[in-house]
Amino acid sequence: MRVVFLGAAVVSAVAAALGLAAAAAPTRVERYRAGDLAELRRAAAGQPLAGLVADLGSTDRATALAAITALPAHPDAPHALAALATVAARWDRSVAAPAAAAALAIARQLDGDRAIRDELDDEALADDAAAWTALADRADRWSDVRAAAVTIALALTAARVATADTAPDIDAARARFYTDDDPEVRLAALEATPAPAPDAAMAAVIARATDDGDAAVRLVALQVVCAGDAPRGLRALGDAGRAALYAVTTAADASRPGALLDAAR
Repeated sequence: MRVVFLGAAVVSAVAAALGLAAAAAPTRVERYRAGDLAELRRAAAGQPLAGLVADLGSTDRATALAAITALPAHPDAPHALAALATVAARWDRSVAAPAAAAALAIARQLDGDRAIRDELDDEALADDAAAWTALADRADRWSDVRAAAVTIALALTAARVATADTAPDIDAARARFYTDDDPEVRLAALEATPAPAPDAAMAAVIARATDDGDAAVRLVALQVVCAGDAPRGLRALGDAGRAALYAVTTAADASRPGALLDAAR
């Protein structure tokens, strides 16, 4: 067998070439601009969370959006929820809406089991829930951002049932949004309400079912009242509620077929 020894100059040249190849790896922003989002998320999942969070505050929109896009794939993503709330509170919808959507994707993967498994601090979860609740309360922000903020705040509050010494009142957390001026916010709160509605929430939900000025809100409220236990729901609705149920089902709002089907049943 012939053994070939490479000279020092050749070894140095090979090492330099490898170094140049490594240096040429696309950055997060380059991957974002190229639309290579799967690789963007894969690479970012193995990077320090602090770098992604720092990029959220960048004045360069592409840098911020690359970090927003990558964050839901990061294993420590729940720790970025407060930073995402700050971005989602901006008036610039081009970053606020994606930040809210990213936070919503993170919150939907968060429950009491994960909070315990990942040893998430309850005070941090409470602070995050307060930040998103504050955003949901802001009538001067975008409707879709506020609706997402409602869902995120309620998901965090629900997760805290497993981590808090005294379980938070999830019914009260939802009820504050049932009467918001924005129908998208009311819908988000109702869609986060278990069906059939808990006893503590029943009266407030029936009020939305019978008196709300938005047809979609009435439909979802009726779904929450009746789904899962129709006899109980019909008894709770009373004559006015049953009239509202009939009116909603005959109007056939196709925008929420699942809710319409539950109400019709």
